Amino acid sequence: EDAFKNGNDNSVPGPPPNGNIPGPPSSNIMPGPPKSPPPPNAQDMPGPPKSQDMQQVPGPPSSNQGSHNNNGGGGDERRGCKCKCPTCDPMEILNQVWQLLAFIIALGVYVLIDVFALIIAFEEYNTKQECWDDLDSLWMHPKTWLMVAGLTSIIGVGLGMLFKVICGIDEEHQDWPRLCVLIFFFIWAIIGYVISGQIYSFDSCHKQSVGKMTIAWSIVKNIEFCCGSLDIIVNAYKFHFMN
Repeated sequence: EDAFKNGNDNSVPGPPPNGNIPGPPSSNIMPGPPKSPPPPNAQDMPGPPKSQDMQQVPGPPSSNQGSHNNNGGGGDERRGCKCKCPTCDPMEILNQVWQLLAFIIALGVYVLIDVFALIIAFEEYNTKQECWDDLDSLWMHPKTWLMVAGLTSIIGVGLGMLFKVICGIDEEHQDWPRLCVLIFFFIWAIIGYVISGQIYSFDSCHKQSVGKMTIAWSIVKNIEFCCGSLDIIVNAYKFHFMN
């Protein structure tokens, strides 16, 4: 009360002297709602990933890889190998076995007998000189007969292997030349039988290598003629009648 009386009002403010009472703040001063940011530009917006980026994105592992990783490279689920046996022709198997046997016999017997025939013809192996002198009176010398026999057989075998392996000529085209060579062997073996009979007509040629080799070569070449002819017949039946 003393304060109001004295006019000293330090605690409660009174109205301003000009009578202007402050009102609410103006709308310009009052803060409004926050402005929304402007929409981003279409060029700045991220689009769908390109095809190259999609290729680089690793996909889920396949079933094979998953099973491989789960099993640690092994396990029950393993990649199986399906093998199929080709159909076998009995005639083809028989022909191949026959060709193999004929080849082994040809190298083991036929060529070997030709080599021995050439050794006796050129070196006069295990034959007396008296026998060679008596054989000069024959219509064909056994030395000449042995040379032709051995060289013809070895050259024929060599040319047959050369044409078949290097030149690629099949069996069907080799049968006619083989048949001609076999016929020559058959005729030459018959001449050998005649010459061997004349050789043993001389007393100096008994138990000599020239007579033994003449008979041996003739017998072996007769066997070769029979086997070779049978082989040609089988090939003719295979290539001409079965097709």
